[in-house]
Amino acid sequence: MFHRLAPRIRSATRSRVELPIWLGATILVFIAGACQDSPIAPRSAPLGASKEISSGAIGASQRQFFFLLRNYSPAAFQGTFDASLSPEVTVCLWQQGSCQATVAGPIALGDKGAAALRVEPRRERYVFQWKTRTASLQPNAVYRLIVRVGGLQLGYLDMATGIKQRDLRETNRREFLPVRVGSPVTVAFRIEQGAPIPDGIPGRYESDPGTCPKGCGIHATPELYFAVVWGGVELGDLGSYGESIVGFTAPINDPNPTVPPVPAPGSVEISPSGTWSYRYDAQGFVEIWVDGMEWGHWGGSSTNAALTALYPPLSRLGALDRLSGFPVIP
Repeated sequence: MFHRLAPRIRSATRSRVELPIWLGATILVFIAGACQDSPIAPRSAPLGASKEISSGAIGASQRQFFFLLRNYSPAAFQGTFDASLSPEVTVCLWQQGSCQATVAGPIALGDKGAAALRVEPRRERYVFQWKTRTASLQPNAVYRLIVRVGGLQLGYLDMATGIKQRDLRETNRREFLPVRVGSPVTVAFRIEQGAPIPDGIPGRYESDPGTCPKGCGIHATPELYFAVVWGGVELGDLGSYGESIVGFTAPINDPNPTVPPVPAPGSVEISPSGTWSYRYDAQGFVEIWVDGMEWGHWGGSSTNAALTALYPPLSRLGALDRLSGFPVIP
């Protein structure tokens, strides 16, 4: 007897922190950043900012991120600009809650051409410029501009398109940046100094097939015991989290229980069931938090990384290694 256990949804009191937004007093664009739960970093705002101007923390590293939709003096900010990073910008067609097609990028710092990204240290900002005339944008559509560093999304900006300027008059500027098809787009953003941004956490992680070939026990009753043979986790680009395990139950006195096979790498669909964030502990290690609870630890880089869970059943499977080339949850 065996069954695939469905992805679990952790129950916890959530306290959401949106990734930073810069909202001009006359151009109000709501930009939902990557969803972040506990741990929470202190919220702050530029000096003299109105209540419509808000910011938040990247993970819990005390960094701040702002889209600059108006020109502001660097003196208006409380933090210190970080010109040492290598951000990337991607623009995709946004439909049904996910990126359907990439239309620009990833654009790396220093790239030039129809889409370019540069840093302006004196003005303390990064600037993305995009000549959309060659991009064949659809009218009456939404395109999402995403800023990432080390594979981690810092924030995004949604853009609504129209053929003529009058088509954009009814655009909700608290939610979208209006863009006329064929016109150039210039978006500036600011990233402030803080703890290092981990190099590439999002991805799919799975247990080694040889860790629990006969099942590792996770729970027992007087009559039955419960074991697990495989586990997988996906940490999505927008902070979404999902997990799944393959396990079985057997009578306590059964010497030869039926053990389910370990699925092929990447073959199990893992749906998002919560949100994740990260922070550094006192020793400088990266903690992963899920729905406001400390879940485990992450270690590695953009090319080789692993997750280690704190609690069963996933903790019984040891380190979960990231699969290479597996698409991240949109």
